[in-house]
Amino acid sequence: MKISVKGDPNINLAIPSGLVLNSLTASLLPIYLRKYDVHIPAAQARKFVRALNRYRKAHPEWVLVEVLSSQGEAIRIRL
Repeated sequence: MKISVKGDPNINLAIPSGLVLNSLTASLLPIYLRKYDVHIPAAQARKFVRALNRYRKAHPEWVLVEVLSSQGEAIRIRL
């Protein structure tokens, strides 16, 4: 996963996808979402993480989020 911010100080972060998309985070996701009144079964969260990993391998430069601010900053998160 790559996070890049283009602005006054350019920031580039490379985070290994294995740290973000693994079975531990899939099991913690339903607990975190319950705080926001979103109920998802743990099995469904694991299936979602697996599908996201398969998609990441098939499409390595897929852009998750791309935001342009009014001050001219650009934020992009890629898998």
